[in-house]
Amino acid sequence: MEVLLHSGRQMSAWRTAQIHQLITRTYNLKPYTLTQLRYDLRKLKAHGLLERQGRRYLYRLTDKGLKVALMLSFSTSVSVARWSTAFLTESQTQHSL
Repeated sequence: MEVLLHSGRQMSAWRTAQIHQLITRTYNLKPYTLTQLRYDLRKLKAHGLLERQGRRYLYRLTDKGLKVALMLSFSTSVSVARWSTAFLTESQTQHSL
């Protein structure tokens, strides 16, 4: 979902192959197959986070999906920032001793 959220090149909808290419390139996932992606897309669609555009295999985030993607993206960045701050503080304390 984060890939769809941050991919500002295309605002309307994404084809399965485009999503697959973005995910494998962004996260360097070589063994991630189109079959696995299609399974994940079905699950996201079942939870109301993605929707198909008409009868075509074009997907886009729903309003709920957009909110969840923003929340996950924000919480991940906050967690990483907290972890790195805690790590740096602990590291500096150990070097001071």
